Amino acid sequence: MELAQVEHDLLEARTVYRTVKRIFLLNGDAFSLGFSRLEAIGKKIIEIFPEVETIASYASIESIARKTDEELQELRRLRFNGMNVGLESGHAETLTLLGKNYTLEKAERELLREDFLAARPKRGMEGRYIF
Repeated sequence: MELAQVEHDLLEARTVYRTVKRIFLLNGDAFSLGFSRLEAIGKKIIEIFPEVETIASYASIESIARKTDEELQELRRLRFNGMNVGLESGHAETLTLLGKNYTLEKAERELLREDFLAARPKRGMEGRYIF
């Protein structure tokens, strides 16, 4: 999706929702987009919804691993702080049998790296979700 379409959708949502605290980017692992694209989307969201506290999306271990520490810190600053990570299993042998491209150790390392996805209670369905 082009940034112009994202902006169009955000502006349309702005006419409907007065206050948006949480935005969830849909359609698969949105976090697999490159850093510059996520950065542009985050800045556009904050421009249109300055009150937003959380930008969330699905993420995978690999999409986190592809980001540098600096990129993760910048995305966190841009309020990307509600990633839903699909960790198919916490059992090392199962990950191998499923043919995952990561080990349990790598998953743990990426989930804790730079405190980006530090363990914290999920907020559940509070706030408004668009997209």
